[in-house]
Amino acid sequence: MALDGIDSEYMTRKGMQTYNFSVAGTHISTSLIQLEECLKYNRKPKIVLVGFSSSIGKAYLNDVPFTNPEIEFFYDANWIKNITNPPLLRFQWLSIELFKILISKDHRNAKLIRGQWKTAKVVPDHSVFKSAATQAPDYNNPYLYKIIELCEHQGIKLLFVELPGANDKRNELPFEHKAILRNNKEIKIYNLNNYEVSSKIIDPSKDWLAADHLNQDGARKITAFLFYQCIQ
Repeated sequence: MALDGIDSEYMTRKGMQTYNFSVAGTHISTSLIQLEECLKYNRKPKIVLVGFSSSIGKAYLNDVPFTNPEIEFFYDANWIKNITNPPLLRFQWLSIELFKILISKDHRNAKLIRGQWKTAKVVPDHSVFKSAATQAPDYNNPYLYKIIELCEHQGIKLLFVELPGANDKRNELPFEHKAILRNNKEIKIYNLNNYEVSSKIIDPSKDWLAADHLNQDGARKITAFLFYQCIQ
């Protein structure tokens, strides 16, 4: 959801050099690998934004880690493994996405700008929000602990954001709330999946490109909100 939902070009234009390292279908263990690799070869960033997607389940923070095939292929170039276990077999869902690019005009016209997948495609969200008691997401994950420790050690500010889902996936948890982790760390969450907050930002008829994925207009809107409310 962060791949298309965080407009790094917008923040760069606002004076904060930004890159979107998000990868589709990833796990937080992959994010840790990316952060470690980034810090090996680059100046450390001032801020690392971690985009959670609890509105559509716990895949990103799943208790069972899985390495994204793109990252595994490019960050851990092992030719023996690539011959014995060919990339196309490991890229199963990604192969489908690549096929869509070949046959879909909307996909072909999309752009990757500073890491963000940008498209003007519009698929309206016709779902309806239903008020209900909401259980706070469980953020306990050993890879998240490592990201927190690494950023603390490097003096990097961490920003945790719950990205918005469709109307029927949103909740009434406060926009700003804290989570106490089992390692005694306390983290602040900016909850863009709060129905009242996100409804003021996102137009359900214009700002979505697919279920729970924002198009370039929706992404710009939530990024601008984050920039002025949480970063600047």
